[in-house]
Amino acid sequence: MSRDRGALVLGTVSGASAWISLGALAVTSDQLARVGVLPPLWALGACLAGGFLAAWITRLRTHEAWPLTLTLLLWLPWLPLPIFPALTIWEGPLEPLVWIAALDGVVFARWWPAIQWSAWTANPRRAPLVLGALIFALSLATAAALKERLPGGDEPHYLIIAQSLLKDGDLRIQNNHDRGDYFDYYDKGLPPDFLKRGVDGQIYSIHAPGIAVLILPVFAIAGYPGSLALIALIVAAGLAANWRVAFDLAGDAPSAWAGALAVGLCATVFLHSYSIFPDPVGWAVVSAAVAMLVRIALSPLAVRTWQVAATGAALGTLPWLHTRFSIIAGL
Repeated sequence: MSRDRGALVLGTVSGASAWISLGALAVTSDQLARVGVLPPLWALGACLAGGFLAAWITRLRTHEAWPLTLTLLLWLPWLPLPIFPALTIWEGPLEPLVWIAALDGVVFARWWPAIQWSAWTANPRRAPLVLGALIFALSLATAAALKERLPGGDEPHYLIIAQSLLKDGDLRIQNNHDRGDYFDYYDKGLPPDFLKRGVDGQIYSIHAPGIAVLILPVFAIAGYPGSLALIALIVAAGLAANWRVAFDLAGDAPSAWAGALAVGLCATVFLHSYSIFPDPVGWAVVSAAVAMLVRIALSPLAVRTWQVAATGAALGTLPWLHTRFSIIAGL
């Protein structure tokens, strides 16, 4: 097989990008100047030869090598252009990600035809599971990357309700705050979040107990990490329901993937997928209910009574997650 000239060019270009990547660039604090140090010219020759030989030995074709053009992003901070702060993001911690994306793209493009992707991505039974697994893994990976900031916001308050239920069997949280039970997962001070004391003089959280009850079994076994994984799993299930709704309405898998990913990767869904909040669970319940309505409309005889009952029961839990969900549950 003859070598593809386009692939050889792209391989050589990626070699030049590797030479740039070996350099060091600093930007002054006032963003008015850049100071860069590049490797010696012999290193440039070695990188160009290495990229060329890699494309030659692997017999890359142009349609397989095109992801290597992503490495051109590494050139942006070095171009003799006016300094834009956004350009400097490609110099530093993001450089390895560019190389990972480019090389993974080459592998993916080369072996794509040999894999029966349609068996997993177009099958209406398997594709929702694939999507759910991908989102679940991505949610856990994001949570791991943000572990120094989690839990945050109102999450510790929901978790301490679960601790009160687990340790004391009640919703009176003052003693849990006094003992510092929250130090198991939160390293800052956490005053009780309440409006006024109850008629018995005790402090009850302002937050609804639904999420605490939901995560309680997992929290008892695996603590905060297990609770986070449970929420991510529920969101993944809700997104799988979204995929099936889109497939049933559009009639083809690409449309279902486009619709489900547009929903699952938007900020309001994905950034809640690893959070102990009512919102991700409420969204998943509503997604399941919409999926049920679509199934009833399209093929009512295929829907079983227990499925409708389970959906209705899930909707009935919404007000226990947050009072604002009462309107959604009613509708």
